[in-house]
Parts: sequence; C-alpha cells; structure tokens
Amino acid sequence: MTDKPSYEELAQKVEDLEREVTMLKEGKQALEASEETYRLVVEKAPDGIGIIQGGTIQFSNPALNHFIGFSQEGLQGRPFFELIHPDDREMVSEYYQKRLKGEEVPSGYSFKAFDRNGAAKWIEVKPVIGSWKGKPATITFLSDITLRKEAEELLRDSEAALTAILDASPIGIGLLRNRKMAWGNRGMYNLLGYEGGSLEGTSLRMLYSNDEEY
Repeated sequence: MTDKPSYEELAQKVEDLEREVTMLKEGKQALEASEETYRLVVEKAPDGIGIIQGGTIQFSNPALNHFIGFSQEGLQGRPFFELIHPDDREMVSEYYQKRLKGEEVPSGYSFKAFDRNGAAKWIEVKPVIGSWKGKPATITFLSDITLRKEAEELLRDSEAALTAILDASPIGIGLLRNRKMAWGNRGMYNLLGYEGGSLEGTSLRMLYSNDEEY
C-alpha cells in the first residue's frame, strides 16, 4: 500500500506549483512588455521599416507608409518591385535573390522608387535576412534620400557650370594643391604655352628661374 504524502510534502508541492505559476506570469508580463517596446520602436522610428516575403510587402511601419503615400493596408500584399523605378528593378532583384541565397551583396544601396502619385523618389535601403511568421523574409530599413540626391545633382550642375565659366575666361586661372597644378583653365594653358592637361600634377617651380616658393 502506497504511503500517503505528508502534510509537509503536500505543502511543498503547493508552494512549488505557486512558484511556477508566478514565474510563468512574470515571464508572460516580461514578454508582453518586450513586445510593446519593440512595437513602439518600430512605430516611432524615423526611417521606414518593411518586411518583404516572397517579393511582396507583408508589413510596413508608419514612416514607410508616409513617404510612399500608402496606408499599411494599401502596402500590405503589394509586390515590392512595383514600387521600384524600371531603371533599378534588375539591380534590386539581383541583390534580393543573392541575399536570400546567402551570397555576398552590398549591406546598403540606393535606388529610385515611385510614391503613390507616381512621383520618383530616391530610397536608401539596408536589408537583413530574418523571418516572418516562421518563414524566411527580408527585413528592410529604408530612408527617403530624395532631398539629398536633388542637392547633390544641383551641386554637380553648379560645379559644371562654374567650370565652364572659368574655362571660357580669357584670364589664366589655375588651382594649386600641394604646390602642384591640380586644374587650369584654357586661359592658363594658353598663357603658359602648354597643351591642356599637360601640367596637371606638375610643380610650377619649373616655370620660374628663381627659387621662390609657390
């Protein structure tokens, strides 16, 4: 006949059970708090965050919705490549496929995309491989760099215009770097009697008969 557990043994089992229940409750609360923290981080992030699986957008945060111009419902299930400019679709598709295969690809790159109204935007992305609902997915961090790209283009245009103006000037104009010719306009080369480009990287001391530093 099996001996019945003593009162002390029963009390200990109850105490152990209560401890396990308490630990489970605390664990659940910690998990819920962690999930809430991650949710707030994703929702309040200044950059776009999207989850792409099977070539379609499964999740997008408010920042991504804002600069693309769609609601989360409008983006969810939409093919990601529909938003990419035709000029860049091949590049993005190649990187996407290689990343899923674990091959070497750039950690970040930029491409042109379309917003809801069809306006072109520049986007910089930094994708990482993760999972979504138990299946492989790409977690992509996106930044709207349209203004930066436009500023860079304006700067290039301004530099090209300035170079053209200086090159057309009859006055000799040169740029020295470390006492060597880095650039000179046509007026400079005509003045010195050299062909364009032949002086670049050359010290100008060779043009003078004295030892004065330039």
